[in-house]
Amino acid sequence: MIKRYLFFFFILIAAIRTGNSLAQENEYAPSDFYLIDTLNLNLISNEELHYIDSCLTIYHESTSDTTKILALFSIVDNIWNDNVWPLYNRYVMDRILNTVSYSASKEEKKFMQKSLGSALNNEGFFQRSQGNYPMAIQYYLESLKIFELIEDQQSLTFSYNNLGVLYQQQFDYDKALEYHNKSLEQSKTVGDSAMIAYSLNNIGVVWQLKDSLVFALNYFQAGLELYTKFNNVRGQANGHYNMGFVYLQLDSLAASEVHFEKSLDGFESIREEYGISLVCSGWGELDLKLGRIESAKIRGEYGLQLAKKLHDPDLMKRNANLLYEVAVKNGDWKHALEMRNLEVSMIDSIESMDNIRANAKAEAGYAFEKQQAIRDTEHRKEMEKQQSLSLAEKKRQNVIITAVSVGLLIVVIFTYFLVKRFRITQRQKQIIEEQKFVVEEKNKEILDSIHYARRIQNAILPSMNAMQLALRDGFVLYKPKDVVAGDFFWMEKSDTNVYFAAADCTGHGVPGAMVSVVCSHALSKALLEENAKTTGQLLDKTREIVIDRLAKSGDEMKDGMDISICAVDFSNLTMMWSGANNPLWIVRDKRLIEYKPDKQPIGLYSKKSSFQTHYIELFKGDKLYIMTDGFQDQFGGPSGKKFKSAQLKDCLLSLEAESMDQQKIVLNQTFENWKENSEQIDDVCLIGIRI
Repeated sequence: MIKRYLFFFFILIAAIRTGNSLAQENEYAPSDFYLIDTLNLNLISNEELHYIDSCLTIYHESTSDTTKILALFSIVDNIWNDNVWPLYNRYVMDRILNTVSYSASKEEKKFMQKSLGSALNNEGFFQRSQGNYPMAIQYYLESLKIFELIEDQQSLTFSYNNLGVLYQQQFDYDKALEYHNKSLEQSKTVGDSAMIAYSLNNIGVVWQLKDSLVFALNYFQAGLELYTKFNNVRGQANGHYNMGFVYLQLDSLAASEVHFEKSLDGFESIREEYGISLVCSGWGELDLKLGRIESAKIRGEYGLQLAKKLHDPDLMKRNANLLYEVAVKNGDWKHALEMRNLEVSMIDSIESMDNIRANAKAEAGYAFEKQQAIRDTEHRKEMEKQQSLSLAEKKRQNVIITAVSVGLLIVVIFTYFLVKRFRITQRQKQIIEEQKFVVEEKNKEILDSIHYARRIQNAILPSMNAMQLALRDGFVLYKPKDVVAGDFFWMEKSDTNVYFAAADCTGHGVPGAMVSVVCSHALSKALLEENAKTTGQLLDKTREIVIDRLAKSGDEMKDGMDISICAVDFSNLTMMWSGANNPLWIVRDKRLIEYKPDKQPIGLYSKKSSFQTHYIELFKGDKLYIMTDGFQDQFGGPSGKKFKSAQLKDCLLSLEAESMDQQKIVLNQTFENWKENSEQIDDVCLIGIRI
């Protein structure tokens, strides 16, 4: 919101003169005084109404367009009621565009341009708060174009920042960093310390989202120091939250709790419900890591309550995920499924490819219109220059024009014969270019769809942080052949067991990814809803669900998956294991023990039988490996042959003494060295854990 502190004395005078509110008792305010016929008085407090009356009294008594606009902006800037300020902000835009005289002085014109830019920026803020990202982008870019044209340095700072935040919310992190860095540099240029701190904090958030935690921490620390210096309570609270969450990601739990506590104190002191809900989700995750289950539940429930009140899908997703983890810990599977479904529905509402495409179109429109505005300005200057030329200069130009015209006539005649001669060639080239354009557009649409499919698939995969926390000392080597994959990894918790699996669905790319979504959901449903506890029962039930889902098309679908699934009880050092065409390998005391899978898939199969459950005693130091067939089937090496399982076993035995993190690095490098310049032929998924 724009701020006009010089206008405060007008409001003081008006407040004295207007002793009593001019508002009527009817539901809608009279438009002859309030200007807007949809202003609902029942939604406005007496204090707000008195302030509005004071401003509008000045508006009606003034004959100056500048004073009228200032009076309306005072309502926009100081009445934070969404039933009021957006209406007056739009009235300002309409008045500037349709009723303000443009015969005014140069200074007044610049004021009106700046006011229009501010009103457009305000409307962008409102549309963003309503979740209408494409419209918000349009308004922000229109505002930015005006501020660049009039060279309003202070306003450019806010415009760059708003665009950075909006692109950040749309997951376009590179674009977000571009605009946040512009905002930071612009803030330094104008010497705005508060905005410098805000930009530093925003850049830190984007680096955090890009998993560059050290970069993020440095920016958060710099921003927090500035907020503390100027005693900005909200900025300090936000900075402490961000640092607390980064320390949580880095497993520096003591430092994380110190920052979360300071953040919550700050947000509670200013009664900011959004910040309180955000801290509840973060501190709740910390409680889970420290084993404080009941505390995590209390924070999650309060955070979700505030998120629902605010209708904020991101906050609902965060707190629902926290409560899902709590429910799993408590064995409350019904509530766990309810929270998982809420989390997924919030992810669906946040991620919209329509918004992302609209952003690209909006920016393209902005770039075109900006260039058009520059060309219009240059044309106007040229016209003014032409009008100031002397008569002699004009005659000289006429001579030049005549000479050029004769020359052009000769060129036109010559060109006519060239065009006629090469007409057929040009037509063929045009056809080729049109076909090329169509192909490029189709390719872009296909790639957009595939990248969106990757987002959906990533949403069903457990996070690497969750896998690492559950498996304690392990790794997941996951290398899709294409943008999306038929291979996937899966993990859930039940009672004292941690269930995890590496699965290979029929096909790869988009078809494989579609099957993987069905199979992953079937595994979770079989465990959490159908109460299948042994790994054999889990695969039997999963097979029933997958066959039922794929048979709904009416055709006989033979799609399915191969899988290796473990259920490890870390406390009692026991495990259950079952396999559908994929084995289990255990490295123990310099030897590799292999458990053979059942030779049948999860899907339609003519000789299907119940899957066997293997009960295995574990020992400290055992290394467990489950995998799909992508690694050993990869062609490469000096002879262009398959890597094969025997070579993979030898590799794992040679790495027995290495840490699991180092094993992942070596295995990944081994695969890349073997593949070298060959094409990757299949998806790769390999999970290893140390007991």
